[in-house]
Amino acid sequence: MSSSNLLNLKFTKAGPNEAEILTQLRIEFLEEYWGRQEETLRKNLGTKLMDYFSRSLADGSYVCYLAKNNKEWVGIGGMVIRHQPGGFKIPNGKIAYIMNMYTRPAYRKQGVAKHILQLLMDEAKSLACEALELHATQEGEPVYQKAGFYLHPEPTYRKIF
Repeated sequence: MSSSNLLNLKFTKAGPNEAEILTQLRIEFLEEYWGRQEETLRKNLGTKLMDYFSRSLADGSYVCYLAKNNKEWVGIGGMVIRHQPGGFKIPNGKIAYIMNMYTRPAYRKQGVAKHILQLLMDEAKSLACEALELHATQEGEPVYQKAGFYLHPEPTYRKIF
């Protein structure tokens, strides 16, 4: 696909009716990153993702855009809208966490992720988010850097139950 064919793609904001394709693409992304998983894990995650996407798309706590080429979904990107106590840099405490950025291999390096990222950034501004955060794969870093993202020095700690 050439860059000029980007004009042939249709970019749409996902709603609860797209929960199934969002689930499918999320699992596809995760398995590309982590490797193929057992069917029981895939089914369990699929059930939880369907519930999450259906609920969070409806209440606006998750925003997602999809790219489609004819009948094939080729790219996705979403963001979780967080509202937390404000600070000096983010007084209103409203932050969008960008995640689930994924372009199917045949459509990579064609501007799909860049376009979806711009849609998400525009949406975040319209929702009065004062900051955007994300974790990036090495392959995705150039897309984010070109859009003005920088590596933040604050470390993240995590505990999984």
